[in-house]
Amino acid sequence: MSTCISSPHTPGSCPPGARYLYRPDGGDERPDPASRSQPAGVHGLSEVVVPDFAWTDRHWHGLPLDRYVVYELHVGTFTPEGTFDGVIPCLDELVELGVTAVELMPAAQFAGARGWGYDGVYPFAPQASYGGPGRVEATGRRLPRPRSGSRTRSGCG
Repeated sequence: MSTCISSPHTPGSCPPGARYLYRPDGGDERPDPASRSQPAGVHGLSEVVVPDFAWTDRHWHGLPLDRYVVYELHVGTFTPEGTFDGVIPCLDELVELGVTAVELMPAAQFAGARGWGYDGVYPFAPQASYGGPGRVEATGRRLPRPRSGSRTRSGCG
């Protein structure tokens, strides 16, 4: 892991995966308020993340509004694991329940391992204890397409 101290005036000076802080005007070192990853929490070093999500569903245009059945999902409490990866095995069951859209409750970085995510501290950084930016991307890739099915329920959610 590389570490760098950066200035807001020198963007791109830290390579992907590097941990960094800002030292504005030569003052105290601070995490990046627009960080996309805070793996050591809200007071720790920020991490450079390259936003290179490769979309695979460019031809999908959503559903008519009257077909939306939204499930508001709290990652930290939805499964015993409390992680983005823990959500993945349950996604097909949500579809079987008739859910056509999943809305993640705020999953932005907050202090501690569990919380409601409404802190507004790092709105662009997915919560590290849930799996961080790489795992939220993996979960998004596993979202099933809506389909009709039986309405069953298991221990998910």
